[in-house]
Amino acid sequence: MVMFEWWHVLADDERQQWTLDPLVGVGPPAFGMGPDETSQALKLSHPDRRAVSMV
Repeated sequence: MVMFEWWHVLADDERQQWTLDPLVGVGPPAFGMGPDETSQALKLSHPDRRAVSMV
């Protein structure tokens, strides 16, 4: 029984696959990136200026 359908879930072969690089990052973002770099890595159009850089 499905109570809510908030978003369409894609099959595994249709989703972007991210890899974990210990002490480096997860997927496109890397540790130490600022908000603009992270947005660019994730291809976001409107970065949240209140975000804190990943350190």
